Amino acid sequence: MSASARWLTGIAIAVAAVVVASVVLAITLDDSETTFDPGTPAATVQAYFRGVQDRDIESAFALLTTDLRGRCSAEELRRTSLNEPSFSVRIRESTERDQVAEIDVRIGIGGGDLPFGGGYDVDRVMVLQREDGEWRIAEPPWPLWWCPEAPPRSSERRGEVS
Repeated sequence: MSASARWLTGIAIAVAAVVVASVVLAITLDDSETTFDPGTPAATVQAYFRGVQDRDIESAFALLTTDLRGRCSAEELRRTSLNEPSFSVRIRESTERDQVAEIDVRIGIGGGDLPFGGGYDVDRVMVLQREDGEWRIAEPPWPLWWCPEAPPRSSERRGEVS
């Protein structure tokens, strides 16, 4: 066998080894999404972000508390979510006390489809509270950054005490 034939045989074996290793790695890596137990704060956060990602704004908006839905609008959530075409969310930590829960999330925005990667991370703590036996998001969640405060009741504007 000539030197060039041995060289080509060596390259073919190396390529085959890389292909086999890639297939084995693809099979063994579990890239599936974690599913949280229904009724948990993490499941509520997961459902919210799934609604935003799927552009099902009504289902995402329904996961906000009554107070927050009164201050924010589904249209505002729809408008702000359109500015974020590609994102991923990872729940990093969950703390639950009585009727309040805090879910620490890392939101990866952008990434491979932007020039030079261009992605960045946003860390947020999502605050949830129990409302009618269900966990609901109590503070403006990403991509909303704020919602107006609730307008004062008519008796508060006149300085009356209820």
